[in-house]
Amino acid sequence: TTTSTNIPGTAGKAQAANAGSSDGVIAQFNSTLSALNWSTYYGGSSADAAYSLSLDASSNIFICGGTLSNNIPGRAAGLNTAFIGGSADGYVAKLNPTATSVSTATYLGTSSFDEAYIMDLDKNDNVYIFGQTLGAYPVSGGVYSNAGAKQFIHKINNNLNATSFSTVFGTTNYQYVN
Repeated sequence: TTTSTNIPGTAGKAQAANAGSSDGVIAQFNSTLSALNWSTYYGGSSADAAYSLSLDASSNIFICGGTLSNNIPGRAAGLNTAFIGGSADGYVAKLNPTATSVSTATYLGTSSFDEAYIMDLDKNDNVYIFGQTLGAYPVSGGVYSNAGAKQFIHKINNNLNATSFSTVFGTTNYQYVN
């Protein structure tokens, strides 16, 4: 995540400029880390953060994080196309292997504070997101859940437009102090 407006290697990439007060940054280096191959910003017109990155079998790039932006790139094709609300929403975005375009993105969350912190993909390239919520995160039927808990797991398909399941677990008494 950066507030910088001069990240090198962004020419021709999905987002060549910082769009808000902060944006996520994705970069690819050579195998010895001695040269930057390319980089791109990711975010909307407000504050955005990127926390985790994974690749699928086709080398598409997935990132997750938190956002205050109501206009993150790629949202039109995602599960949740509009900012859900509260002080922040989590998000997941999919970029092509060379980061020249954003395929899709989705907001995750409730009308309270939400962020997506850790992500991984399974052998079928489904996306699993671990995050935090201060709201009543949606829970799928027939899954384990700890009602009122503040941590969530959400499984979404590779196109980020369908939920396989979501649940909450862990502590129920987390207090956010701003």
